[in-house]
Amino acid sequence: MIGSDSHRDAVRIRQLCFSYSNCDRILDDIELSVPRTRIYGLLGPSGCGKTTLLKCILGRLKPDSGDICIFGDKPSKCHIPGAGVGYMPQEIALYQDFTIGELLRYFGRIFAMNCREIEAKIQELINLLQLPKKSTLIGKISGGQQRRTSLACALIHSPPLLILDEPTVGTDPILRQTIWYHLKWLCRSGLTIILTTHYIEEARSADTVAFMRCGKILAEDNPNLLLDKYLMTSLEDVFLRLCHLDGKIGNNSDDISLLTSDKKETKIYYENQLSLEEKEDTTGTTTVPSVNSSSKSSSLILQSSAGSADCDNKSTDQSLDMNGITSDNNIHNNIKHNNCVYIKITDESVVTTKTVNNTSVATALDVTEKLLLSTTGTNAETVLSIKNFKDGSLKDVRRLLPALQVALLLISISSGPTDLNLAVIDEESRNNRTNNWGELFLQCLDNRTFNIKHYDSFEAAIGSVESGHSYAAVEINDRFSAALRLRHLYGNDADEETIEDSQIRIHIDWSNQAIGAQIERNFYDGMKRFAEEVAVRSNINPDTIKVPMVFEQPVYGHRDESMRDYVLPGCYILLAFFATSAVTSHLIMDERRDGLIERSLVAGVTAFEFLLSHALTQFLILMMQISFMLLMPHLLFHRPLNCSLSAVIALALSQGFCGITFGLMISAISSDIIYAAMFIICMFFVSIIIG
Repeated sequence: MIGSDSHRDAVRIRQLCFSYSNCDRILDDIELSVPRTRIYGLLGPSGCGKTTLLKCILGRLKPDSGDICIFGDKPSKCHIPGAGVGYMPQEIALYQDFTIGELLRYFGRIFAMNCREIEAKIQELINLLQLPKKSTLIGKISGGQQRRTSLACALIHSPPLLILDEPTVGTDPILRQTIWYHLKWLCRSGLTIILTTHYIEEARSADTVAFMRCGKILAEDNPNLLLDKYLMTSLEDVFLRLCHLDGKIGNNSDDISLLTSDKKETKIYYENQLSLEEKEDTTGTTTVPSVNSSSKSSSLILQSSAGSADCDNKSTDQSLDMNGITSDNNIHNNIKHNNCVYIKITDESVVTTKTVNNTSVATALDVTEKLLLSTTGTNAETVLSIKNFKDGSLKDVRRLLPALQVALLLISISSGPTDLNLAVIDEESRNNRTNNWGELFLQCLDNRTFNIKHYDSFEAAIGSVESGHSYAAVEINDRFSAALRLRHLYGNDADEETIEDSQIRIHIDWSNQAIGAQIERNFYDGMKRFAEEVAVRSNINPDTIKVPMVFEQPVYGHRDESMRDYVLPGCYILLAFFATSAVTSHLIMDERRDGLIERSLVAGVTAFEFLLSHALTQFLILMMQISFMLLMPHLLFHRPLNCSLSAVIALALSQGFCGITFGLMISAISSDIIYAAMFIICMFFVSIIIG
């Protein structure tokens, strides 16, 4: 039930339970209240259920029981998932081949913002979070700048609720303190923030903290009140005390060594490099430098303190002006003095917050940026499809991969086997016999297919085949021509010796079936030409010695079709299927691994819209690939298309669409890209064998 108190809280959860199928409870009777315009810290070791709880609040997981109330209503009525929440996952979850501007425009269009709103908000966030220029590639900036960019993506649509999953994990103390300052500033502007962290001591800056362990909330209160209540000096000690009281603490390293945190808080001040006037605060222990506005440069002082940093102190807030926070690239000189760290900042590094004119939008945009800006309405499929086209994994050679594979196939296969070494033992030529028909037979063979090499003995010729230097050995005995004439003269009365001497013996290397069959066929064709030539020289009608069979025009195909033309149609079909399946599965699994799918779904994109956008994108890329595949053989290799062009395109498109669906299936059942690649390779070989 949703009570009246829920309207005073941004988020209110009562008796929430959740478990995955066939598993113990991940969340057990969770109860918590998040005040409006406050920072709520959810603390606990890894695996205690923090991220699962956030996914329940975001609507990505359905609880087994309990109530979740957001701003006095159900999450679905507050546009969650959707524009009602800003979400920053633990992963960086950014498209590395996008620029900062393109990425923020993408999320802005997902949230149905118009162009002027997006441009104004981008400039505001760049100033607020001190990001590099919006034309900078995400993959070229530092890890800290990427985290701030990820935070900007969550803030682009000015949500009333911001959920951050481990926002400071892997960051240095300076960047961590800067992020906390930004969060405080955002709360003062009316935003409610829920964050998880396992850096327990840094959570003193939160307005309310909740300790979580084994799926339960152990305590929930203001950090200072918790310290006073349990008479402890650190929140980590409070957590360990709560674990003892819970009666379940053991030798679990996650409980004992609570996720190494910096126990010394960091206070940030700005010191004029030329004129520094120290003023003591009311406690007489902290010095707050005053800044002379006329100075050319300033320094950032980070003073270590064992106590907590009071971010609500007015003098500190005044000294923490937005003009002084430095970005990673601006820190270029550190000086240690009196337990403080002085970081020199030049005027060029100072970022000022200015009012952005809604009409002053960037004009030098690339094609993708223009598409993102010109996309109107709330059609998520269109925005997602444009994003897929922009994604770097689609800009590389994979778009041309099918055409390149066709080119390599045509180069390797060529028009058929040529220049095959043929080991010949022609005893007639060696003994200088006249009217040598054995030599005539060799002349009737295709000289493009065979490269004839003569040997002195049968053993040498066979040895050449066995060693791989020749593909076949031809043996012509000394009495071949004479025996062939006697065989023709005597007909049925010819003895066995004459018949045996009139034969040419051929020894083929059949280890390669394709080449062996081609050699055998060429010998048959050569023998036909030889028989016709002998008949003409003997004044015999050549038609009388032909085989009594006539092969008419083929119903389909061409009898003299080369191996190159034979394998090309099958290559089209295989590549149309497997190229799309490989790219589709790879893209989706990449986005899932990097947390990009989860982030898009939290932003309000439905699973159907996501899959449809990938299908549309891959189908358009498929048409590009088919065009390249068909043009490559015709333009570079002058191969004719001996069928209907529309039929070829329709068949390739249908196979490509099947490949897209196959890739979607592979991405759903595979947990790793390597497994998906192995599965596709196995299916590829099976398809070749069946085909």
